[in-house]
Amino acid sequence: MNTPPPTTQAIQERYWQIANDPNERGYTQVRALDSLCRLLDLFPRGQQHDAPPPPPEPESIDPHLAIAAMSDEDLDALIAREDAEAQARREAEQNEDDDASNEDEDEPP
Repeated sequence: MNTPPPTTQAIQERYWQIANDPNERGYTQVRALDSLCRLLDLFPRGQQHDAPPPPPEPESIDPHLAIAAMSDEDLDALIAREDAEAQARREAEQNEDDDASNEDEDEPP
């Protein structure tokens, strides 16, 4: 004899009966299923695919390694550029010192 399938309400009542009684057979499985359902409600499947992945963090490059990896031509160009910048700074400081000393000479004693 075929028995009709249980109604949704009957299934829900049995589920909560098991979930609320630690002595019932299947209690741990029902609690685990309930926890899983709560997690799935917190993290729906659609949200996972909508958000783009976070951008990768740029790798920090050790300046010593960067210089060691340069070709000879690049290294020569870097040294020449830094020497030119240092020379320009020295000349600018010298001009400021000359201007300051010239201003002192223009004033009468």
